[in-house]
Amino acid sequence: MELIKCSIDNCNLRNNGLVATIGQFDGIHIAHQILIEKVCELSEEKELKSAVITFDPHPDLVLKKDANATSIMTLDEKAALIASMGIDYLIVVEFNQNVANMTDSEFVNQFLIKLNVKEIVVGFDFCFGKNGIGKAETISKLANGKINTTIIDNKTYQNEKIGTAMIKKMLLQGNVSLANKLLGRYYKISGEVKKGNQVGSTINLPTANIEIGENDAKIKLGVYASRILIDGNYYYGFSNYGNNPSFNKRDHFILETNIFNFDGNLYGKYITIELIDFIRDERCFNSKDEFLAQIAKDKEVAMAICQKEFK
Repeated sequence: MELIKCSIDNCNLRNNGLVATIGQFDGIHIAHQILIEKVCELSEEKELKSAVITFDPHPDLVLKKDANATSIMTLDEKAALIASMGIDYLIVVEFNQNVANMTDSEFVNQFLIKLNVKEIVVGFDFCFGKNGIGKAETISKLANGKINTTIIDNKTYQNEKIGTAMIKKMLLQGNVSLANKLLGRYYKISGEVKKGNQVGSTINLPTANIEIGENDAKIKLGVYASRILIDGNYYYGFSNYGNNPSFNKRDHFILETNIFNFDGNLYGKYITIELIDFIRDERCFNSKDEFLAQIAKDKEVAMAICQKEFK
């Protein structure tokens, strides 16, 4: 797959025609995957190249709709997953006020037509142009028939539309098992292992600590069963997201992970932690013994969850 970063008025890509889908695609959840799979299907059928068109930075940040807009995945993670689905091009358009001010006709004729999009696949509620005036069903008309449009019906879970907002809500509520189901994979957090207060080492509970970025989706404070990817190898473990209220309480939150059957120095290493299921809320313990007793229970629960999940 080729990654192309461009501005809306300078997105030059020599091609014989594209089958494309367009959107933010944060999380690339199961509803997004239907769109992308349809693009690949039409691409093969029409013998055209396939493309996913997305925007960076997040439109909500530029339009100031949400100053605290967060993302389920980074652009690099998005690119890797889209590439694995067989797409030829990921086109990342710089989102700015000029893009936001384009009319629906300008967006179609000055961008999609110039990009040589022949077929476009969008969701039923897709909108574009200033204030979202353009709708999925108007694309072909605005393009004077030069673009064929395939509109995909919404996908729901318990009568609620599956979308990025729904998954973020599940993560914040601690319903990570449902978030994973809607993502079609485990929610993961990647980062460089940082040195913590090293309390864990003094109680025979060493942890790998990584910070969750301010632009990353928020998760519920508490303990999770987790799977950890280190140098291409998977390990089981359990993770706590919080500020360590029982010992040397911090002024910020961090993800601390105890990795089963692992003995090595991870400081400075980039690892990935997949959250498998939520175990319990974060608690403040009255004594070291009370804390250790609960940790032993957490470890047992986490191991049982992982063994059942990956048997």
